[in-house]
Amino acid sequence: MMLLCLTSAKGSPGVTTTALALTLTWPRPVLLVEADPAGGDLRSGFLQGADTAHRNLLEVAHTVRHGLDAADIAARCLALDPPERTRLVLPGLPGPFHGAGLRALWPRFLDALAHLKVRDPVWPAPVDVVVDCGRMDHPHMPWRLVEAADVVAVVVRTTLRSVLAAQPHVEHLRATLGQVTGRPAALVAAAITEGSYSVGELRAVGVDVAATLPHDPVAARVLSERAGRRGLSARSQFLRGARTAAAALRERAARTGHATGPAPGGVAAGEVARVHGL
Repeated sequence: MMLLCLTSAKGSPGVTTTALALTLTWPRPVLLVEADPAGGDLRSGFLQGADTAHRNLLEVAHTVRHGLDAADIAARCLALDPPERTRLVLPGLPGPFHGAGLRALWPRFLDALAHLKVRDPVWPAPVDVVVDCGRMDHPHMPWRLVEAADVVAVVVRTTLRSVLAAQPHVEHLRATLGQVTGRPAALVAAAITEGSYSVGELRAVGVDVAATLPHDPVAARVLSERAGRRGLSARSQFLRGARTAAAALRERAARTGHATGPAPGGVAAGEVARVHGL
């Protein structure tokens, strides 16, 4: 299992949209966990108001009082690719007032994730996990997940405002991960190429860019709001970029010796668009 945590500094650089795009193009079976303590956005966006009353992170937290295993998590997930169920999502909190109660969940949640599998003989290994952690400065950010992650990616746009906002947070994360896990190299950036900064310039200011996604507002809006479906075609630049970014992030984890199992070429952008009717 590979655990990838996505987070951000100030503003709205697109963590949830990036996490969803990576999940849809991930090269292995994958679970997207919407762990933003400020509340989930997928239900009102990409999931278009789907019934998540009993299938969300808060329901998993209630279950932990009586013990928690992989089946408990799987039962509260939605499939992004029915009937295959190789791309799952655990919707986030129904509101912004439950984050404080999740702290006791994370250790058992991590143990259960290690045993989560999909019903596919081709993929006997546990699924990979992508986590939307929200903003780093939230008082109830899921630090336990971040500390356990194989790769922590700070989502940043290539603009002066976004880069300057991210720099102190990146330095804090680097120091924290180095002290707690001894793996400071696990901290990287996922850059959305919106502004005038180049990827090379981002590296020059101390941000290790492991993955890039193109700035494509139309395609991003399809994923964030499920609107304007014609904006996400089989040749979508955004989905192609997401597929490349997903492979790069998993390769980064493999180089540190944490990701397990094979990582083939992934799902074609056209196939993702077909499965989700985009």
